[in-house]
Amino acid sequence: MKKLLFVFVAAALAVSCGGRDYYFAEAQSYAYNDPEAEFDTLSYAVGMNLGLNVSLNYGEAGMTIEPLKEAFTAEINKSTVDHDFLDANREVLNAFSDERMRPYMMAKRMAMFTKDTVKKELPALFDEEYSVERIATALGHDMAQYIRNTMSKVNLHYLFQAMDDAMKVESQAVIDDCMQISTMQLRDVMQSYYGKELPAEINNFSKEWLRGISKKGDVEMFAVGADTLYYRVENPGSELRPTNDYDTISFRYEGYTCRGVLFESTAKRAADVRKQIAKLQADTTISEDKRAERLAKLEEQALKAEQPTIPLSQFRVPGAIEAMKKIGAGGEITVWMPAELAYGARGNRAVLPNEAIVMHIELKDVKPGVEIPKPAMKPLKPVEVKKPKVMQLK
Repeated sequence: MKKLLFVFVAAALAVSCGGRDYYFAEAQSYAYNDPEAEFDTLSYAVGMNLGLNVSLNYGEAGMTIEPLKEAFTAEINKSTVDHDFLDANREVLNAFSDERMRPYMMAKRMAMFTKDTVKKELPALFDEEYSVERIATALGHDMAQYIRNTMSKVNLHYLFQAMDDAMKVESQAVIDDCMQISTMQLRDVMQSYYGKELPAEINNFSKEWLRGISKKGDVEMFAVGADTLYYRVENPGSELRPTNDYDTISFRYEGYTCRGVLFESTAKRAADVRKQIAKLQADTTISEDKRAERLAKLEEQALKAEQPTIPLSQFRVPGAIEAMKKIGAGGEITVWMPAELAYGARGNRAVLPNEAIVMHIELKDVKPGVEIPKPAMKPLKPVEVKKPKVMQLK
């Protein structure tokens, strides 16, 4: 059975920046609609990839594609992005996945492997709360945001054509019969774009963005090896600064791509844990003792998520480590950094390969650390090597 190269539709959302100016790159739309253009393999491949996800996962349950395409078109053509709306939209899809999709897929998988001759009815995937139109519309908005976030240059005419073709696919075995490109071509096109073309494009895009940052009047810079960090000290903090990798830091931070996509924040991590706490508090299926035990663990997890405490060397972003040495306990700093000092050529979550990022870091506390010397190795005793005896020939 052929495997498909499905691209995960990430829940990457830009949010409010609390009044701080991060100088994000100007939002750009990479989607267009030109029915007269020559066949665009990339646009068709992207549409095929997304459409097959819908067809093979939702098709037999009654999913229709038209509301999805309408929502996709409306979202991709917005002059400004409504991030609060997209956040709420993602919550709907997450809830649908937990409450409907997961039980449905588990039952479907069991039905495929069961030896019973009696066909068991699958649980309902759609109902009044999660109607076909509601989920199709939510998927359309989410997919459009995915196209925006991945800077995919697509012709909507061929993207939607591929989606329509994909909805005719009833199983993976007949994909190549229904589509205008094969699954092998799909794999090659997606790997070429996301593995080669996009990283090169985002590299140039990021460099241009950083050149603009360097010209801002409130931004300073310093060299880190062959690269350059750009920073703005919001609050210098105390004299107690982290100076080496063994110092322990307590901090809060938020990180954005150069395009303004929030990819990580301690506040969001903590909020996600607190959602689990609220869900557990409302759960009446477990005992009070068990609930109390789990709640205590989640509360501890939320506090650690909101303000982690780790050795400086364990902060995974090299540029952030160097920037934090510019401030003391109680200080704040905003730092713009190239991919080489961030997540490199591989990227991370919503960070594209070779993408520059910006972080705002609050250094809550610093505890000086001491390097623990490694135990000295005992010198090895020399081993006497005996010469082999040479047989004398008579």
